[in-house]
Amino acid sequence: MAWMLVLMVPSEITQAIYSRDTHEFLRPRPVTNGQIVVAGLVIPLLIALSLPALALALVDRDWINRGGLFFKPPFASTLEYLRVVLGATFLPEKWPPGGLTVEMWQKLRPLLYMDVLRMTCLILASLFSKAGVNRGASKNRGPVSSVNMALMIITFVCGMRLSLPGGGGSFFGSLPMPSVWFAALLAVVTIVSWDRHRRALIAPR
Repeated sequence: MAWMLVLMVPSEITQAIYSRDTHEFLRPRPVTNGQIVVAGLVIPLLIALSLPALALALVDRDWINRGGLFFKPPFASTLEYLRVVLGATFLPEKWPPGGLTVEMWQKLRPLLYMDVLRMTCLILASLFSKAGVNRGASKNRGPVSSVNMALMIITFVCGMRLSLPGGGGSFFGSLPMPSVWFAALLAVVTIVSWDRHRRALIAPR
């Protein structure tokens, strides 16, 4: 759920800068394409990818055993996430009193890295799907991209499925768990769709 909050600002930036009205405003002014790319793409990407970068820094056995930021033993929901979403069924159903052993950590660590990769792909998919959907259709902003809208919904559903590992009897719980490869494919398709939408917005009319 955290990436939804992290992406609010960068997606708004990218959406605004790569809209037709902004392009028409900047075109006659001495603004280079490189400056637009840095402001509308590089900086939002750096903001969006700060979350997985932080997550990589927290893949540490001592940090997890100490209880993370709040120095509390992992909640049952955290253990459920590790067992159900990551597939770490070798972990006990209750958090080990002494924390993760070295043997457990050697098995869990690559699964955590793969989960960070999946989160990164979903962040990219969410960023570019939101950036490719205009708030309103107009002759200045261009039409709403139905493809990007569909991709945004799919990305949201994936996020909800990951946040409900046990299902909880909801609609999202009945869906299959999104794999790393599906998230990577979704990110690629979303970026390509956004780029096509961007080119259509700034194309001469």
